[in-house]
Amino acid sequence: MKLKHLLENSTESTYAALTKEEKSKMVGVIKSYNEYRKGLKADSVYETAQKIMDAVNLAERYAIKECNEWMEAKMVERDMKEIKRDAAKMYEEAQKMKAIEKQLEMLYEQVGMRLERYFEISDSMNETPITTNVSTNASV
Repeated sequence: MKLKHLLENSTESTYAALTKEEKSKMVGVIKSYNEYRKGLKADSVYETAQKIMDAVNLAERYAIKECNEWMEAKMVERDMKEIKRDAAKMYEEAQKMKAIEKQLEMLYEQVGMRLERYFEISDSMNETPITTNVSTNASV
């Protein structure tokens, strides 16, 4: 009875064989693994937040300098304070994204190193294989 339970829960019986299309897709995706690093970058968000912060600081100086009346200047000053608060929050969130990006990079490297043990991953620069440890079952 116990052996039957082990057989039913073994990995051999729980995983179905890959179809030719699935196998081809898997090999192609893993072979292109180095190309996915670009998708993990948060640089554009971080740079955009920095540019907005700089623009808001300049806009505040300009808007307050151009005010003619005391009442108008106070209203602009209050609005600029709110804009700066929101821009600072956006910049703060972009910095958090930068930290998350570093964590993603680390995980990406770990996954890549482990996949390299079994599959061929092409070098993104010249599209030549980095490793030749391809299992005979994994090649198409």
